[in-house]
Amino acid sequence: MNPKNLVSFAILLTIACFQWMCSTEMIGPQEPSKIPTTEIVDELANARTQAEAELAITHLLQKTGVGMPIAGSKYQNYTLSDERLSILADSHLEFLGGSNSISLHEAFNTLMGMTDILQFNVDSDQVFTRLDLQASNALLDKEQPNNALLLTIVADESGIPNTIPGDTRTVFKSPLQAFLFGVWVDTEFENVSANKGNLSPKECLKGCKAEFFACFFSGGNRKSCLAEFKECRQNCTPPHDQGGGN
Repeated sequence: MNPKNLVSFAILLTIACFQWMCSTEMIGPQEPSKIPTTEIVDELANARTQAEAELAITHLLQKTGVGMPIAGSKYQNYTLSDERLSILADSHLEFLGGSNSISLHEAFNTLMGMTDILQFNVDSDQVFTRLDLQASNALLDKEQPNNALLLTIVADESGIPNTIPGDTRTVFKSPLQAFLFGVWVDTEFENVSANKGNLSPKECLKGCKAEFFACFFSGGNRKSCLAEFKECRQNCTPPHDQGGGN
């Protein structure tokens, strides 16, 4: 090939590759949703139909990066299936209707009892002191994905508070907030937790935990939620090398 033509071909190939990358998700994480965190919290509080609740939760995930490749988020691997999101939306509507509530302290005690999934070497004072401190700092930048998640956890019926109260652990929350709290606790204290069986890969296991948190806190039967988790966990663990290779 003529050197001139070779250079032209190389340039065209580079342009084509760049365009292809731009048309896929290979260009990196997406920016968080432009919808303000306060509006998303209001959207959640004012949802009246299944469709409205699912849309509000989707906006929240797009803001916080829970289960989504959102830039700046620590929670990208906590993936939720569409079915579980729908169930979580339904239980959120029940909470708005006056039922299906849980305090964060109860949620924490539930997590502490889930020795088949995780076991944290921390007490509730450590957890809630850190939650209150991080949520207070999050008020300075509500639109940062990790902060948006914290502020959604501590939000009450009037929205995001101007100051974080000291009774965070005792106020009743929705199943959605309990789910987010589980994700936050697992992320925040994973370096001092003991996961049974030395499971891997870690990223896949977080998706299993997300499904479990959503299943259990939305009113699912503990035994069936745990069975689903164990099946998911098995699929995460790479098959053992049987040897005998050439």
